[in-house]
Amino acid sequence: MFTAIATGVFLLVASRYQPRLDAESDFMASIIDKHKRLNEVQGERMLLVGGSNWAFGINSERLQEKFNYQVVNMSIHAGLGLEFILNEAASQVKKGDVVLLCLEYDLYNPANKSDIDLIEHTQLFFPESKSYYQFNFAELSSQRYTYFRKTVDKQVITPGTIYNRKNFNEFGDLVIPLDEKKKSKLIGSGKQWKTIRNIASVETFRKLADKCKEVGAELHLLFPCYPKTEFDKHKPGIRELKKKIKEELGFIHLVNEPGSFVYADKYFFDTIYHLTREGKELRTNTLIRLLEGILPPLENVPEPVSN
Repeated sequence: MFTAIATGVFLLVASRYQPRLDAESDFMASIIDKHKRLNEVQGERMLLVGGSNWAFGINSERLQEKFNYQVVNMSIHAGLGLEFILNEAASQVKKGDVVLLCLEYDLYNPANKSDIDLIEHTQLFFPESKSYYQFNFAELSSQRYTYFRKTVDKQVITPGTIYNRKNFNEFGDLVIPLDEKKKSKLIGSGKQWKTIRNIASVETFRKLADKCKEVGAELHLLFPCYPKTEFDKHKPGIRELKKKIKEELGFIHLVNEPGSFVYADKYFFDTIYHLTREGKELRTNTLIRLLEGILPPLENVPEPVSN
């Protein structure tokens, strides 16, 4: 009884403390701009849904020029987790939309945990996103303590030079010269591959698929971009994941093969999912070719220059 009362008092007091945020520059505040575009564009839309492999890895303007859809790159960060990402898409999809769902490999694993700090940080900028992920009591208690400590310590979340709201264009793509920040070793390389025995949150995938069917939208699933050295190391695990996706997510159309967006390591700039400027164009060319068999292109649009 004493513990329950003490915890309740703490949560009440701690809830009054919030971190100091910079909405103008904070990377996660880009969710505001992405939803603004979702609400403002007219006509049928193409929604790019996933983690930062989309945010850092596609040229949405070229997709819009090629196909008769207004492109909105909704993706920001895989740390938001599978439930947040899928529920956000389900809340926004409407008639005529084409949803391209491209997820980082870890998101398929039930053992993968969402970044609770990142989620609540995002919810502070965009309160509507509270419906995308509901915190349980333990998570809520942890978060209140974290923000209480940060406030007391006067910690400020400082935006980086790359991970900055200002670096997104109107479509939702991150567009700064990524090549200039290229790292000698990619973050995430050498990471042990987690065996995926079953697909995480199949019911949430189905919820999105059902919503798309209900409103008259198309839903397509794609494998992400990946460096060749990592792909070669993890082929058995990726092959097994593909098998699981076909078995458990057969109600979603699978567009590509795992190797479709595999490129030489030189086309990735800081992590195993973030492409350089040249890498983005290569992937965009590949995606256009894949979609030409699915979506009707506009007429009289010049072909992209091959890289």
